Amino acid sequence: MIKLMALVTRRADLTQEAFARYWLDVHAPLALAQHPLGYVIDVASREQPADAMGDVHGIAEIWWRDHEHMRAGLDSEAGRIAADDVANFAASVRFVVVEPNRLLDPPGDETR
Repeated sequence: MIKLMALVTRRADLTQEAFARYWLDVHAPLALAQHPLGYVIDVASREQPADAMGDVHGIAEIWWRDHEHMRAGLDSEAGRIAADDVANFAASVRFVVVEPNRLLDPPGDETR
């Protein structure tokens, strides 16, 4: 399994709240139409450490079976529609494909 990580910078004319709302409510359904195995959007919180990457306003984690599955999703009509939509909320997106090494699962909702 592989994961496409996207470091996203919001458009300057959007507040963090408007950026997150558009990404979650409008863009996410377009991205899900590519049929990834999993999709998580991490929106940057208001408080950040002093050495945080201040130009990153959110991170997307998109799971795929393998590189062929990822290419099929990204190259599909749904992938092109999602890619075209990015300009509606993001100033830039930087990608990296990673091979996850799970060391500890995050807590479930019952621990919040």
